[in-house]
Parts: sequence; structure tokens; C-alpha cells
Amino acid sequence: MAKEFMFEVSEGLEVPFDHKTRRVDDGPELKAFLHDHKDELDKVGCYIFAGVPKNKRKAIPIYIGKTAKLNFGKRCFMPDERDRLNHFLSNSRGDKLWMYLVTYPTRKGKNNNKAIDELETTLIQWGVEVNPDLYNAKKITQASWGIYGVLRSTDKRARKGKSATAFRELFQLD
Repeated sequence: MAKEFMFEVSEGLEVPFDHKTRRVDDGPELKAFLHDHKDELDKVGCYIFAGVPKNKRKAIPIYIGKTAKLNFGKRCFMPDERDRLNHFLSNSRGDKLWMYLVTYPTRKGKNNNKAIDELETTLIQWGVEVNPDLYNAKKITQASWGIYGVLRSTDKRARKGKSATAFRELFQLD
């Protein structure tokens, strides 16, 4: 069955913040960021904020949200979103904060709110697997099951097994 449409993923955008206060403020740096990325931010879909927490070396998702009515530029840096980011930054060691956009294709007519909501749910489920401390309050129930060597499995050796490899290939999971 053909897909009705495909979401597109942006490159990570580095979000400016004050390194002294460890805050994202509604100041000139943020305004310049919004202006510099206005084409990317003038869309709708899901967004993922990512950063490096104190006890990690790599960036992980911190918060995942969606917007179907307002564009990314208007929704992603509202006070409630900045509060989440500032809470993370005050408890992190990283010197970079990223935002990834998963955009709904531009079309005439209404946005497909159901598809955007389904995408957000899926991204949150993936995100909570990587970061159980995701700042999301909804849709964060972790699955209580996995498939050994395939899905939600922490055993790296099982992942290399013949049956697990063949199964992941079958469902194109790699």
C-alpha cells in the first residue's frame, strides 16, 4: 500500500542559550535564530529537543512535541517550552542544545492532525526508550515487553545472532 505522504526530518538546529545563566531567553539570540531559520520553522509537525545530560556523553531527546495549528517558530519557544529547556540546561553539562523538526508536507487544505498526533506518540515511545526521564507528561508509558536481540533488548550479543538479524532484516528495522 502506498503512503499518502511522508514526513521529512531536518538536520539538527543548534538552539542558542546563555551559557552563563544556562537559559534560553526571549532575547536577541533567539530572535536571530528564529529569523535565520524562518523557512524551516514556518512548517508544522513534530519537534524534538535534544541535549547532553550530566551523566551521559551523547545527546538524547529531552522533550518531544507537536504543532498542527501554529508553526514551529511560534510554538517551539513559547514560555512553557523554554521552561522545560531551562530546567534541563540547569541540570546538564552540555554546551549545545539541538532541535530536530519532523515536518508535515506542505499541502493545500487542512493539516492531517491525526497523522501528526500518531507521529508524536511514536516519537515519544522511541524517546522514552532512550531517555526514561523525558520531560513529556503524556504518552510516556514504556512498553512492558521486547523481542530479544531485536526490540528493547539491551544484550548486544543477542543483536548479532542469526535469528535476530534475519528478523530485523525482514521488518527493515536496521
